[in-house]
Amino acid sequence: MLSSPLAAFVLMLGYVLLIEVLGFYSATVLFLIAFMYYMNVRSPLTLLSTTGILISFIYLLFSVALKVRLPVGLLL
Repeated sequence: MLSSPLAAFVLMLGYVLLIEVLGFYSATVLFLIAFMYYMNVRSPLTLLSTTGILISFIYLLFSVALKVRLPVGLLL
């Protein structure tokens, strides 16, 4: 297993690379679930509810309130 800081770095690097392919929201959902699971959050309810709340907040703040266009990705 990778050491803790290196594994976290690899997850973040993968997240940045996935944003271009999957788009911001899809990559963020995958990253949040993977990172929380890596940090020993194992409850499916916690994983899904936290991810849903954060994605909703980011959407409302950036897309609705600030009208910022976030990367859509190549697959959408």
